[in-house]
Amino acid sequence: MSKKPIKGHILSQAYLSLIFNHTTSEYFHEKGCVFGRSIYSGMPVTFDPFDKTHFSYGAVIAGQSGYGKSATVKQLFSRQVDFGVHIANIDYEPLPGDGKRGEYSIVAEAVGGVNYLISNYSDSQLNFFEISDEYEYNRATGEEIPTLYLEEKIVDMTNILMVLATSFTTNGMVGEFEPTEYSRIKSIISKNVRKIYADCGLRDKDAASLYETVPASGGSFGSGRRKKRLPQMHDFYRAILLDARENTDSFKENAFSLLLDIFEDRVREMYYCPHCMKEFTREELSTLKRTEGGVHICNNHEEGKIYYLREIHGSQAYLDCQSTLSIDMSLPFHNFDLSQITDETERINMIMVVQSYIEENFIKKNSTNPNKAKKLIVSTDEAHRILKFEGARMFENALYRVARKRHTAPWLILQSVKDFAKYQDTEEILKSTETFMLFRHNYLDGQYIKDTTNLNQSQVDTVLNLGGTSEAKKYGELCLVDIPTKRAVFIQADYLKDSEFDVVETDVEKIAEHARMKQGA
Repeated sequence: MSKKPIKGHILSQAYLSLIFNHTTSEYFHEKGCVFGRSIYSGMPVTFDPFDKTHFSYGAVIAGQSGYGKSATVKQLFSRQVDFGVHIANIDYEPLPGDGKRGEYSIVAEAVGGVNYLISNYSDSQLNFFEISDEYEYNRATGEEIPTLYLEEKIVDMTNILMVLATSFTTNGMVGEFEPTEYSRIKSIISKNVRKIYADCGLRDKDAASLYETVPASGGSFGSGRRKKRLPQMHDFYRAILLDARENTDSFKENAFSLLLDIFEDRVREMYYCPHCMKEFTREELSTLKRTEGGVHICNNHEEGKIYYLREIHGSQAYLDCQSTLSIDMSLPFHNFDLSQITDETERINMIMVVQSYIEENFIKKNSTNPNKAKKLIVSTDEAHRILKFEGARMFENALYRVARKRHTAPWLILQSVKDFAKYQDTEEILKSTETFMLFRHNYLDGQYIKDTTNLNQSQVDTVLNLGGTSEAKKYGELCLVDIPTKRAVFIQADYLKDSEFDVVETDVEKIAEHARMKQGA
């Protein structure tokens, strides 16, 4: 008998799974793009977010930074476009090594999409008070009937403005209010949002009220119609000013004062007399008398009575505008780049603002008729940052309901599935989520993952160990969980190192090096 030691082989997790298989080795959607390959069997995995087995198309993409999450999402986006999917993405982080644009901007350019830079200094302006009419599909008649969901918009705008009010940062601190004060602020906001829409003549369920008749141009007979000028931040601020002036409830005085202080910085330009509330245009100022110090005097009073105008020039006024953006639904990718907003809290606020714009101009343009609906994905990077605000959570729930109705896939990209655990009102989002893409998670997240996704303990343990070790990382390992079919497959997301490098890579210096190598070849 030989005394030589028996050769030993490490029984890795992958080989062990073939003996005690707790996962699905094959995952195939008939109309899906290639996502990657099964870690255990090597079989290709195809994925279609709009597969016929799904009732809704929401997806949660979660995992720790540094394990290929962003690269995998970019790869998936670029391939989904080839299958007729249209994407609107909210881009939060700057591109590493560049810093002058968002990290998804390269994907948008590569697939023939468009980038919208959103900041205080950009030409891309959006009015988040904007509202669109919608078409409802009548199954009985087959008709699509126009309508206007004004009441829903009022609720959404109240929630967004509450977030702007309670997170406003002049000193870098997140605003906190007592419950009673919070309630008063919300009541004032809701009342004045309703007022400014009413002043425009908009009526709930009346799509025609969104338009006005205009004479035909060029001397031709007849008339046409155009969308009315919609309210903007200036109108909202003025409504609060007038409401505060008429207020007789002493308990609301502090709430009015807070709101006026908070939203003043978001008004682009305003000249008014605090005594009579008359407002002046910039051109009208030249007709007014001024003091030696240059302060304008209101001309709306009796001779001898002097009241000075108040001037507002907000430094965060890029939301006080009519929209210059126009989403072309024929384009495959729309990237809303927030990366150049330097104030962190303001950038978080803008996630909701842009989501609202996308809802009105992208999601609501999709048909409720499943036979006519386009395949739309609305993706929000760093989504966990807005969940701490009650108004944001309420808005997200409403957005998910609209997306489901409009056959649109809302994707939330965040650091951990457990980011939802802190808030009971996010449960509806998870219930509407039929796809989970889970990258490596912290060990403390294990039980919540198990409860949320119905993975068994063995599968959860594998999720917690995806991506190898810190010394030998394996980028792009994830667990794809399909809730309707109760399937879970562990994937290695692969990309074509030549043609997809520029799309997937997050470091601009590596992209430049790759370009030099291609030219040298």
